[in-house]
Amino acid sequence: MAENGVRITVDSAEELRKAINILTSRVVMVGIPGDTKRTDGGPNNALLGYIHEFGSPAKNIPARPWLNPPIIHLGDEIAKMLIKSAQLVLANKDGEALKVLHALGARARDAVKNNMAAGGDPPFTPIAAATVAARLSRTRAGARQLAKLSGMDLKDWGAGTTQRTRRGGRVVEERNAPPLRDTLDMFRAINYAIRQK
Repeated sequence: MAENGVRITVDSAEELRKAINILTSRVVMVGIPGDTKRTDGGPNNALLGYIHEFGSPAKNIPARPWLNPPIIHLGDEIAKMLIKSAQLVLANKDGEALKVLHALGARARDAVKNNMAAGGDPPFTPIAAATVAARLSRTRAGARQLAKLSGMDLKDWGAGTTQRTRRGGRVVEERNAPPLRDTLDMFRAINYAIRQK
């Protein structure tokens, strides 16, 4: 209110409409892009991610939820970051708001990868004995190991199995072979993207 009793009104409706359009047009997506290929030529990683998240009774694959649990666990943190982004957009700081969304995507991606690397929360169903045998039989060293283990309970043994991944005749990685971490193609494909609706 001015000294003379004159009221000055500012119409911010257009700026508010633009801010709301910006806020509602952006989506932070976390998961596996649909176009990611596998090194072993199998189904794409997005399809495998879906199958492992929800299971496939027809293929006798149990659900091993790798995506939703860590995102749900981050719920409060995600909400705070979205509020911060909205406040920045309303303050005409769109570039900073976008940085917050990128930080949110990176945080969610890392939580999903950490969950998978830790074996899931809740823990993933252990791999089946037939899967352990199939993994071992892919390499000569694994086949020799498998031959030595005949008659042993491969399901129990598989949790601590050291597996070698060979590419071009050389060992690239040597690691334990927990569920969802066989070739690491699916794990490496996990990412985030910010898309416009």
